[in-house]
Amino acid sequence: PDSLPASHIYRPDGLLQANPTGKQHPISELIMVAKREWARKIERQSTSLSQAVREYQRRYKRLPPRGFDIWWKFIIDNNVPLPDEYDQILHDLEPFFGISPHDLQWLQARGSNDLGTFTLGIRNGRAFISKISMAEADLPWAERRAEERLELIQDVQEHLPDLNFTFSAHDAPVNFLPHDLK
Repeated sequence: PDSLPASHIYRPDGLLQANPTGKQHPISELIMVAKREWARKIERQSTSLSQAVREYQRRYKRLPPRGFDIWWKFIIDNNVPLPDEYDQILHDLEPFFGISPHDLQWLQARGSNDLGTFTLGIRNGRAFISKISMAEADLPWAERRAEERLELIQDVQEHLPDLNFTFSAHDAPVNFLPHDLK
């Protein structure tokens, strides 16, 4: 028993291999490790716009998008705890970077005609419901969902460029980007 390791083993695949003679329960150790990693992540976050710009460039090998300074003000005003974490957003948007703006607009316009969708527009900093493509019986709840999306962007709409974006009105995702383009 003295030759057994006193702690649990972290395998290369990220899983914890529990040691029955470990000093503490594996859940307690996982909680302790997670708290330590979270504290380190919080410590690494940018505290100024210039730091955030440098970190964005370091991580994503590109300049931050237009309006990054306005976004930073939003971060400060709303005490956002992880201002440097864009990995998932970038992953979700990356397939669109290889498509021309003209083709993206065409895909969006085509998708807005699909039954079960609604389209929001922004013009001169004001968001509005542009189009709802629903069966008549489903129109009230689709309008309610569209209004909820408008509420989500209400505080930032003035900073957004003129655009249209189409959503599924259902509780399921819709993929407007064909698989061959992805």
